[in-house]
Amino acid sequence: MLTQADPKGDSNLIRLVDHFDERGHICLVFEAMEMNLRQLLKKFGRDIGFRVDAVAILARKILKALLLLKKNEIIHADLKPDNILVDAELKRVKVADLGSAFRYLHFQ
Repeated sequence: MLTQADPKGDSNLIRLVDHFDERGHICLVFEAMEMNLRQLLKKFGRDIGFRVDAVAILARKILKALLLLKKNEIIHADLKPDNILVDAELKRVKVADLGSAFRYLHFQ
């Protein structure tokens, strides 16, 4: 559903690349990313954190992903630094781990 809502992958949500069955277990293959936000902070922001302009960039990218979820009436339900991934060049940011996500209904 999310791939159809964002066919070009511009939303900063992790992309499902493939899936397969291994001895009765469904295995999901996602695009490769380098590290999560907690690891990034430990590697580059030790003792001082991130620069304010870097936080603003990260926040915009995360909010873009959350906006797509909102438009599709999905709540992530497990958003934390471990579930926000960055690539090796630190240019792409992806919200990942939708295993706890669920659709919500509007009541009027």
